[in-house]
Amino acid sequence: EREVSEIPKNPEEHLKFIGLAGIADPPRKEVKAAVKQCKKAGIKVVMITGDHKVTASAIAREIGIMRNGDISLDGVQLDEMTDEELDSVIEKVSVYARVSPDNKIRIVERWQNKGKVVAMTGDGVNDAPALKKADVGVAMGITGTQVSKDAASMILTDDNFATIIKSVANGRAIYANIKNAVKFLLSGNLAAIIAVLCTAIPGLPTPFTAVQLLFINLLTDSLPAIAISMASMPTNSSPFLRAKSSAARRMSLLSRLKYGSPPVTRGKWVISASTPRLITSGSIPNFRNTKLVTFSPAFITPKSKCTGSIAC
Repeated sequence: EREVSEIPKNPEEHLKFIGLAGIADPPRKEVKAAVKQCKKAGIKVVMITGDHKVTASAIAREIGIMRNGDISLDGVQLDEMTDEELDSVIEKVSVYARVSPDNKIRIVERWQNKGKVVAMTGDGVNDAPALKKADVGVAMGITGTQVSKDAASMILTDDNFATIIKSVANGRAIYANIKNAVKFLLSGNLAAIIAVLCTAIPGLPTPFTAVQLLFINLLTDSLPAIAISMASMPTNSSPFLRAKSSAARRMSLLSRLKYGSPPVTRGKWVISASTPRLITSGSIPNFRNTKLVTFSPAFITPKSKCTGSIAC
């Protein structure tokens, strides 16, 4: 050690090399498994960071975001590309480095232009515009700024990426319950419509009274539909994170609760192309039940002895 009265003109002279220190900010242990689950679920994970492109690419490869064949872009390259050029390579880009807030908004817009539902995570003030633009803006609850929280549609209280996967599984379970309940209700009501048409077209009497119709709705609509719509997600949520399941397409309506579905794309309806087939196949047993109730003995709806009165 030596004391100096003033800083020399060349302070780097007459120094001894002692060692080199490196600082690393490693990703969390659960992130790699969460990214793997995202890929199985058909969700593409993209890293958007302010770090250098080489550093970001190394971290992306470590956690499984970047694979062979994927590319990385920085803000300068992104500014030089037209929208058409970006659209042609955007599905191969896994890392965006040194980007500006305008670049983040542009990335979100180009994905939305392809009909994809985009979720954006962020914690800083410069992330707020992209969080607002995305379909689902996710802000960090611990390290996030108040501006990003106000712009986001949901806040992660633990700042953990793996928590997003759990919310995706819960969301897909709720969506599957809604689809199953709608299809079940449509198939049940279609049976009642068929019963009415089969009697109205030939000019036969009304197949059932108002009390019988309420009784049918109670048995075939209310209670079963509530049970289907309130079905809980299994403890092992991995089936709900499958992008496609060939077994699910072969199972019955109630058995489909155990299987997941592909990610919902922009503009996709709850009623899909296979819905008419499912409704028709489900209405056949409901039509049989409707016939049993309609033509059941008098203990269900006793025959009225009232004749000739307008009240009858």
